Amino acid sequence: MSKYRFDEIAINSTAKKKPVEEDKYTYLGLEHLDSESLKVTRFGSDVAPKGEKLLMKKGDVLFGKRRAYQKKVAIAPFDGIFSAHGMVLRPKEEVIDKDFFPLFISSDYFLDAAIKISVGSLSPTINWRDLKGLEFNLPSLEEQKKLAEVLWSINDTLDAYKQLQKDVKLVGDLKLCMFNYSQRSRRYTAFHNGESTPAVFDPAHNGGALRDLNVYNISAMVGLFGEPKGVTYSANMERGVDTSGVLIADYGNFKCVCVGSKETVAPGPTTIQGTDATICVYPHVN
Repeated sequence: MSKYRFDEIAINSTAKKKPVEEDKYTYLGLEHLDSESLKVTRFGSDVAPKGEKLLMKKGDVLFGKRRAYQKKVAIAPFDGIFSAHGMVLRPKEEVIDKDFFPLFISSDYFLDAAIKISVGSLSPTINWRDLKGLEFNLPSLEEQKKLAEVLWSINDTLDAYKQLQKDVKLVGDLKLCMFNYSQRSRRYTAFHNGESTPAVFDPAHNGGALRDLNVYNISAMVGLFGEPKGVTYSANMERGVDTSGVLIADYGNFKCVCVGSKETVAPGPTTIQGTDATICVYPHVN
């Protein structure tokens, strides 16, 4: 880890322009940024915004410096203009990896430190002269690249799950749902032949289909629909452990089936069936 001042990590682009009529189509205000989401899903204005706005380039990191406690950070999806109540930040790539940069700016590590230097009571804001002197520890560029790959994968999964939560509301009255995570374990043959008892098949180590694979289905189900009214579980048992099984969750007006298997293979998908539409997620929700 090495310590850097923020102005050694980031460039604060202050280029501005007075908007003209066509700028209303590529305007981003703080109202367009969602807390704790790097993705911009709405933009534009009915009329050209008034007052000078910051120029932004596609890929810039947009930081809401006003009411920073709302934690609004996003990646500019196109060239355009941005609210003067924000900052347009770019990485100094000799210090910070460009893919790691937006994840760093959106992290609690950075935001909590930035929020502490906000000034004002009604609409607290962050001044560059104060922000630029804050110091942060950063891993090496090589480690940043590795972290970015993992963290972006997690971020993309969370975004997809949030979208699924929205889409579920569009299927009408829920009736039937199925989550299937079936993946034959490389250790199954040895276990089946009695040659060994690896941890993934050992109940003492939370092994078995329910705890090792089906738990992902159950987590997704409860995240989408909440706790069911009742649950039953039927399993194929081998040497005292469930090698595959089916959990049925009763939600009253609809039912969910969660299938987990460590002895067979299936492509999924997850299906969520309503009276108006059906959602299919390939191969599964985990």
